[in-house]
Amino acid sequence: MSNKKNDRKKQGTKKRIVIVFLGTFFCAVGVSLLTTSAVRNLSFVPLLFLVLFIVIAVGVIFDGIGVAALGADTVPFNARSARKAAGAAMTLRLLRKADFVANVCCDVVGDICGIVSGALGATLVVILGKDLSGTLLLSALMAGLISALTVGGKAIMKGIAVKNADKIMEFVGRVLDVKNWGRS
Repeated sequence: MSNKKNDRKKQGTKKRIVIVFLGTFFCAVGVSLLTTSAVRNLSFVPLLFLVLFIVIAVGVIFDGIGVAALGADTVPFNARSARKAAGAAMTLRLLRKADFVANVCCDVVGDICGIVSGALGATLVVILGKDLSGTLLLSALMAGLISALTVGGKAIMKGIAVKNADKIMEFVGRVLDVKNWGRS
């Protein structure tokens, strides 16, 4: 009996790996195409910086969601789900697959945002480098800025996510529970 259970677990793990691999590939291609086409004809540097900060913020927020998924307690959501509270059943589903949710949020979305922010930073260096002669220094400063914002933002967000895991996951559950939007 345990062999069948282990075989199902191994099969489920392989399936998740394939889903994460393919999902990451197609999401990265899509996000890259979207951001590249959006900034291709933009030379308005403040707008490019805004797009860069948004991409970094998305990575930071999803990292926090992944950490919250691992730290949230299912007990209050069991009670809310029994009372048919909006988002509670969705939150329970997320928490029961917390390792997968954390992998998707922290690794897939976070890494894609990191790669895209690097590409946006390189685009900004090229644009700014036309006007300035120090592209090597500019490139290093841009890498430092992106790294500091990403790592610092994630450090702050992880602390918030650990302290407020249940609240964050309740919010995420409500957002994803589309059929109950509008219910309290």
